[in-house]
Order: sequence, then C-alpha cells, then structure tokens
Amino acid sequence: MRLFSRFGVMTSVLGSKLRWWIDPMGSILLSVLIAFLWLRTARSEFLLLIGVSADTPTLQLITYICKSCLLLPAPLSLLHL
Repeated sequence: MRLFSRFGVMTSVLGSKLRWWIDPMGSILLSVLIAFLWLRTARSEFLLLIGVSADTPTLQLITYICKSCLLLPAPLSLLHL
C-alpha cells in the first residue's frame, strides 16, 4: 500500500512541477493496476468456488439426514399454531 501512496504523491508533485499530464496519467495507471489486482483476486476466489464438492460419504450422510427428517411426524408444538 505504501507503494501506491508514494506513487500517487510522486505523480502529483511531478504533475504540479513538470508537466500537467503526469498527475492524471499516474491516477489512470493506479486505477488500472488496482482493477487488475482486484479482478485477479476475484478470479482466484471464483475458481475456488466452482467445481468444489463434498466427498461421496458426506453427500450420502446429508441426503440420509434430509430424507429421515422429512419422514418424522411434526412436533406437537407446531400443531397448536
């Protein structure tokens, strides 16, 4: 983060002392770099989300629990609603 801040301050100072276009160019470069880094992070997180599945015994256990809960009678407390 210090690198971004130093680069931003440097381009601002150089823009005010040397050429007017250095400051906006530095802002554009920083914006593109931040967008690239964010998109790279988002892509890596997305790749972690897709294609990930639990192993077969865990899926079978979850299926068994769901099916067995559907077969149980409703609790008496729910019947008084």
